[in-house]
Amino acid sequence: MRFKIPYIQTNQEMLNLAFKHGRQAEPQMAKRVRKKERWSKEIERSKLESIADELDEKLSKVVKSFPSFDQMPFFYQDLMDATINLDLTKQRLGNLKRTAKVVQKLRREYLGKIFRSRTDRQIKDLSRSFYGRVSSVMKKIGPDLLELEKNRKELERLPDLRMDCFTVLLAGFPNVGKTTVLSRLTGSTPKIAAYPFTTKGLRLGFFNEKYFDFQVIDTPGLLDRSKRNPIEEKAVAALRRLDCLVVFVADPSLASGFSLEQQASLFSNLKKGFSDRKFLVVLNKADLSSPEQLEQAKTAFPDAIISDSQKEEELKKKIVDLLVNSRRN
Repeated sequence: MRFKIPYIQTNQEMLNLAFKHGRQAEPQMAKRVRKKERWSKEIERSKLESIADELDEKLSKVVKSFPSFDQMPFFYQDLMDATINLDLTKQRLGNLKRTAKVVQKLRREYLGKIFRSRTDRQIKDLSRSFYGRVSSVMKKIGPDLLELEKNRKELERLPDLRMDCFTVLLAGFPNVGKTTVLSRLTGSTPKIAAYPFTTKGLRLGFFNEKYFDFQVIDTPGLLDRSKRNPIEEKAVAALRRLDCLVVFVADPSLASGFSLEQQASLFSNLKKGFSDRKFLVVLNKADLSSPEQLEQAKTAFPDAIISDSQKEEELKKKIVDLLVNSRRN
């Protein structure tokens, strides 16, 4: 899901453009009825209406450009909340809505006063008062617009995950070969997608099996350790929302620098965190492992399967069985 929100102008940028359009506005009025007093009122009306309409349009456009958060998939709701704080963002968007209504209210109020006025001096004074009050209400939402522009940039960085296909989530310590497993499954170099709170981002790949699409996700920096700070926990909580199969990649050769006990402990913690998801353990780097190491790994992970370049189809078949066939049943 890709978020494409246009650049959000500052309050001053909006005002400058609105006032510019106001200066250029001309009344739609036949020359034969252009009495001086009436003409002055029509000129000011055109300016006020142009300014109010311009600001209303710009503020409404910002509000509409943001997604309807409550209708988003839970994964994105949690991820956005961890990234931009949804409650505050909704509040800021609400402030913009209210400001647009205030501008239109001022428009009606001052148009009424202008058409009841009797002199050019009164008309000009009322127009200046309108400009001042509009500038004042726009100034109040200046911080909101600045924060929403920051939010826009953060939303653009969120990963573009598909919600319409089966998902495989890779987990395991660094250097156990998760990227290798991903490449074997997808037959391609993984795409890197930004993900909050990790500098390495997500590694994404896709494959099709038995007419079904699968996306494979590696999360370096998140699912490769047991201890995380509160913000990282929020990012992991969003991953728990994915309807996925968790494939835990283990290294029986210990070349990654992590013992079987450490790997088994991480696996146990992940099973607790993803308690309602199915797991599949894959023993990678079998060609670097001794027979004794493989036996020890099979003891630590009794239901594990071996992954190498010769057993790619076996791994895919197991994934299809766990994701597709189990859902049918």
